[in-house]
Amino acid sequence: MPYFLSWIAVSYLFYGFLSVDCIVYLSSITGIDPDYYEAAALDGASKWVPLNAGALFDVTNVIETYVYRALINSGDIGMSSAASTFQAFVGFALVNIGKKCVAPRN
Repeated sequence: MPYFLSWIAVSYLFYGFLSVDCIVYLSSITGIDPDYYEAAALDGASKWVPLNAGALFDVTNVIETYVYRALINSGDIGMSSAASTFQAFVGFALVNIGKKCVAPRN
């Protein structure tokens, strides 16, 4: 019984925080001036333009964008999954190495 009640308490807290975040997110989106959307449409923008082009494309070309482009352009889910898994392992290793270097030595 206590195990079940703890899950109820956790789900209640999660639901409470999630609802507040949704309200904040929706209020910020509705506060955007519609003229910005019109100007973006006149410039030829769509929801995919920032990920595929732009002035910072060469600078921000990282493994996350490579995985995204590989999946969108070629449809090769296996290669995208392999690159994403490789990135996860390298990131995990780098975080642990950083923790070992920064940890106090007694």
